[in-house]
Parts: sequence; C-alpha cells; structure tokens
Amino acid sequence: MSLIRYALCTLCLAISAVAQASDWQYAGFSRIGQDDTFLFYDAEGVQRPSPTLARYWLKAMTRANLDRYYAKHEKTLVEKTARKIAVGYVPKFYQLEAIRAQYSSTETFRDAVVEISSYEVVANERDSLVKSKLYFELDCGERRSKVLEMISYDAKGDISNRGGSAQSSHQFIPPDSNGEWQSQLICSKR
Repeated sequence: MSLIRYALCTLCLAISAVAQASDWQYAGFSRIGQDDTFLFYDAEGVQRPSPTLARYWLKAMTRANLDRYYAKHEKTLVEKTARKIAVGYVPKFYQLEAIRAQYSSTETFRDAVVEISSYEVVANERDSLVKSKLYFELDCGERRSKVLEMISYDAKGDISNRGGSAQSSHQFIPPDSNGEWQSQLICSKR
C-alpha cells in the first residue's frame, strides 16, 4: 500500500471515529436496589425532531463498575480529569441552580465536581461497563417524557435484553427528579 493511500485511510478512520464520538455528561443519580447508579446523557447526540421535542440517549452505570474501571486505569483517568478541571470545567449538571444550591460549602461542591468529572471521563471510555441505555423523548413544551427504547447489559457488557417501551404516551415529569434536571439540561439547549 502506498504511503499516500495509507495516510488517506488513516485520516478517514480518524474522521469517522470523531464523527461518531459521544459526549456522555452526568445527568443524575439513583439507587436501584443495592446499586448506586449514575446517569449520563449523550450531549452530542441530542436530536430535535420538532421545536418542542428532544430525543436523547441516557446510560446508567453502577458505582461499582465506575470505581472498578477507575482503579484499573487510575493514572490515565486522573490525568484526563485533571486536564478538565485545570481549565475550569464544571459539569453542566452542577451548573443547574437547584443542584448548586444543595452545596453549603465551596469545598464540598468542588469535591463533587471532581468526582463527577472523573466519572464522566470513565463514562466516555469505550470499554467501561454499562448497566443499561435508554432512549428518551422529551416534550419540552409540556414538561413530559417517555422512553422509546431500553437496552440492558449483562456483567460482561453484552446485551441481555432490548426492546421498545410499553409506555405509549408521555408521562409528566415530577419536580425535583432526574427527569426534571435532564429536561433542564436538554430543553435549554435551543
């Protein structure tokens, strides 16, 4: 293979990898049974089929899997997180007024930002283990949402269950919930 052809192939692969990259950003927390579960939405993949509708992917990762991955790749992840924090990065979730108000001291707020920023770094690693992914539709005008698709993964990262939602209509988003915070993150991006 000629050097020019090799360079062009490499460039095409790099462009396609960048074009398909997701930007998984923190979107909330829940406890499901004994699992602490962290939620991340694909900020780059938000679609807007109409002026009031938004569709996005959300992935759930357990604290155990996040911490396990972090421990295995600590040096690289610390460096990536430090680079984000050094330029003043604060996850958009922590820029929400309701979330920021929950922190009484600058120190606890900073600690939360560092922890979640490191989890965002892990969530963006291709080989980190995901518990589930959900495809949501938000009706920003009516403050309602519905799940369009759900995918569950086993302990090896293989799909264990996939299907559409039985939810046929949008449900109203309760106040002070992950749904409300996700709608604030996503609907305000017009």
